[in-house]
Amino acid sequence: YDGPGGGPSPATPSVLLQAEPLGQTRIRWAMAGLTTAIRSLGTIPHRRKSVLFVSQGFPAPLEEIIRDPRVGSVWDSIREFFETAQRTNIAIYTVDPCGLETGSACNSASRQSLRTIAENTNGLATVDTNAPELGVERMVAESGTYYFLTYYSLSAPNDGKRHRIKVTTRRTNVDVRAREDYVSPAKPPKAAPAVTPLDA
Repeated sequence: YDGPGGGPSPATPSVLLQAEPLGQTRIRWAMAGLTTAIRSLGTIPHRRKSVLFVSQGFPAPLEEIIRDPRVGSVWDSIREFFETAQRTNIAIYTVDPCGLETGSACNSASRQSLRTIAENTNGLATVDTNAPELGVERMVAESGTYYFLTYYSLSAPNDGKRHRIKVTTRRTNVDVRAREDYVSPAKPPKAAPAVTPLDA
């Protein structure tokens, strides 16, 4: 995701109409709840974490929602969710409970939103199938075998910019899933307050 575009896409008018029945407030609450949950999970250091997110998704693809200038607060909550998950090494595995069912709440737009959530957090989406347990099995397998890589960026710290990341391997017949970018904070983190030892 690269943030809101320069202007609304041709599908923008329908995006707001689709989002309003669900309620922009409900979308913000959903994103805020997920962000709070993964922020707590993110306190576990030096390992990859996974979250299983079972949901019918949102009423429109997230790519269209975030480009709609009339739902800026929704975009802010989505962006905070993605950045928190990426920063804390948490992969979101989404599962659509609709299976192969189609209807007003189970459609290609809602399924695409689940794919976007998974793709932006290095997880996988389990959609268009009546075997959701396959997604759970994949999550468990990937959580048990992975490479955890870290590096120091050559870019200036705290420049407030987005920096691209590309991870490659010389091995063949493998798929590489890794963060595509990171956003450097504009300000350095606040120093932790000094702890005064208690008298014995």
